[in-house]
Amino acid sequence: MTGAAAEGRLHPLAAVLYGVRVIRNTVPLLLAGLVTDVPRPVLAVAIAAVLLAGVPYGLLSWWRFRYRVEAGRLVVDAGVLVRRNRVVPLERIRGVSLDEPVLHRVFGLVRARVEAAAAGDQKGELALAAVSRDQAERLRDAVLRAGDAPAATAAAAAPPPLAAMRPGRLALAGATSARFVLVPAAAAGGLLNFADDVGLDGLLRDGAGRVADRAPHSAVSIALAVAAAAVFVTLLAAAGSVIADWAFELRAEGPRLATVRGLLSRRRTTVDRRRVLGVEVCDSPVRRALGMAAIVAPVGGFGVSKDGDSAGRVRLLPLADADEIARVTAEVAPGDAPPLLPHPRSGLPRRVGRATVPPLAVAIGAAVLGWWWVAGLAALAAAAMVPVAFDRHRNLGHAAGRWLVLRSGSLARRHSRLDPGAIVATRVRSSPFQRRRGLCSVQVHLGLGAGSRTAIDMGEDQGRALLARLHPWMREG
Repeated sequence: MTGAAAEGRLHPLAAVLYGVRVIRNTVPLLLAGLVTDVPRPVLAVAIAAVLLAGVPYGLLSWWRFRYRVEAGRLVVDAGVLVRRNRVVPLERIRGVSLDEPVLHRVFGLVRARVEAAAAGDQKGELALAAVSRDQAERLRDAVLRAGDAPAATAAAAAPPPLAAMRPGRLALAGATSARFVLVPAAAAGGLLNFADDVGLDGLLRDGAGRVADRAPHSAVSIALAVAAAAVFVTLLAAAGSVIADWAFELRAEGPRLATVRGLLSRRRTTVDRRRVLGVEVCDSPVRRALGMAAIVAPVGGFGVSKDGDSAGRVRLLPLADADEIARVTAEVAPGDAPPLLPHPRSGLPRRVGRATVPPLAVAIGAAVLGWWWVAGLAALAAAAMVPVAFDRHRNLGHAAGRWLVLRSGSLARRHSRLDPGAIVATRVRSSPFQRRRGLCSVQVHLGLGAGSRTAIDMGEDQGRALLARLHPWMREG
């Protein structure tokens, strides 16, 4: 590894991007000034002050930023008023993400993000705002190949993808995922909050009132409107998935796993296999009916991202069929898993109670207040949750061997295959209701911000047997 490949600074065009960011930050100030009674000269002076102070500050930030890889460490020097020198051992780095937002792609630049071990928190992230593609790839190779064996570093440069997704599959993934289905509702809520902040809430209420007055009020028309809204939201979700995950590929690159996706903003996320703690298959009733599921991998020390990955988890495939699930599982967590052991039927009443008590309480409260339509809806919700509770109990299961296998959930079911050596602690919980039925729940905590997983409503003998299998692994780890 040469010195040229191991050190560098941001691309000169990063100064332009810093300036664009400063100008972009003045837009809310401009909008707020236009809809309020702030005098125009005062507004102009405020915006000019932000620009005059922000643009030189961005230039200095670019000038003072340096990074280098030396002696098994990543060293970053940055800061204008307060100088910062950050040193991260390479063995603490969990992954590297290379992003290409639209503006970066225009200039042929990449935004590099290095995930350092900080319990999955964003404070463990090192960001390089803009570097060339070659420079970003050299940095990625330098920090991730530090612990590779010599034979591994000689792997092929561009192996074929382990799995790839077509646009039709991506659209189906978005239409069946709450991640995209709930985006329109969240966007509407954000718009309403912004309108309230700038004083446009009254205008929106008047417009909504006029639309409501003109809309038909028959049951058929309301049902059609609801159906049309559902179709519209589903189409938006499908389009959002296609844009966010366009040309999604999962690549197995020797000692690393990489995902590549995105239409407007292209992103490549690379993680060290040694940081991958297992594999999880997540589905829902709709996806189960289609024979499909999403595949994610728990990764220690991986931070929160803005494109669907969450703290301690990396999406390997947004939607996969049975063959792809088997192939990815064999690649990420090879070996046979022991068969699942079902949990005692004595836990079924607890599942039913936890699913139906909240809506029944709402129904009773609404009936006392005379809100009969609310009480009816809540009662229907309670009845609908009964088969969900039965399905939740039926899906409970666990097994321990080379892999720790846990399964739970119904509307959102998760089947986890975890490395027992990644478990740093266990906790046994037993409520009074569980003790009466001879049940307990065993929670296993994974290290470095990867979260915890729980085997729910096990028999007490099952819990003791599981702990006896896990503790030797924990002592070895």
